[in-house]
Amino acid sequence: MRQWVKDFIVAVLAILLFQLRGFLVSFGMIIPLLLCATLAVLVMALYESVKD
Repeated sequence: MRQWVKDFIVAVLAILLFQLRGFLVSFGMIIPLLLCATLAVLVMALYESVKD
């Protein structure tokens, strides 16, 4: 079950990263990049909590 949860999180993260990359290319703003970095940190923290 936990493996499924981790796979799901990774899949969603990949989709979000592609979307944010599209925003970055379209607007050329630093905000999407910051959001991406924040999201990555949150996901890593969540991954650590799920892993235990």
